[in-house]
Amino acid sequence: MTGRTSFAVLRGAMSPESQGRASVLAALRMVEERLLEFYEPDEARLWLQTRHPQINDEKPSDLISNNRTSEVLELIDRLGDGAYL
Repeated sequence: MTGRTSFAVLRGAMSPESQGRASVLAALRMVEERLLEFYEPDEARLWLQTRHPQINDEKPSDLISNNRTSEVLELIDRLGDGAYL
């Protein structure tokens, strides 16, 4: 989330819908940063849009959009443990 966006959320200038989108974008950026530890940018984007059996054949991007970012981060943690995903 940019400083300007964060400030707008804090002072209540953003609608709940905009706040939701800003929250999803912030989560997506956080996940992307973690993925870049393991993948090139194009591979990370593909990873986000690919269904994974470890998360019930759901796409990480869909989980993030539905406020289930922690499940995606847990999956990425497995990469750090040497799991092939």
